[in-house]
Amino acid sequence: MSEQGSFGKSEKLQMVGLGLHIATGLDDWVTDDETVMLDQTCPGINLITPDLPGPRQSLSILVHNSVPDEYVQFVVLHELREGEFIHVDEMSKAEAHNEAKKITDDEARRELGRGFNAYKDWEHNVSI
Repeated sequence: MSEQGSFGKSEKLQMVGLGLHIATGLDDWVTDDETVMLDQTCPGINLITPDLPGPRQSLSILVHNSVPDEYVQFVVLHELREGEFIHVDEMSKAEAHNEAKKITDDEARRELGRGFNAYKDWEHNVSI
């Protein structure tokens, strides 16, 4: 596993006592109960994980190694906003996903300019 991990801050997550952990460049991964999977087709996920040591928990954002470098920030942004909407704003997963997608698309359009269409083509073939 080629992992780059970092801890960050999110004021929204801190309001409900959650930390933030981001790991990119990961290999295929699946939870023991096979309910959460990270691979080429699902290259970004967010889930609540325990902080060790201690009783705290974090929103962990995992990004697969197949995500092109220029798109990693958008996968992270999508998963962060989706996680905040679910765990802080108590939105349904579907509603949180749709709101996060709007925010991510706006940011990608602004950052990528003419490259936005290539990003959308890539995104169309994966599930984030």
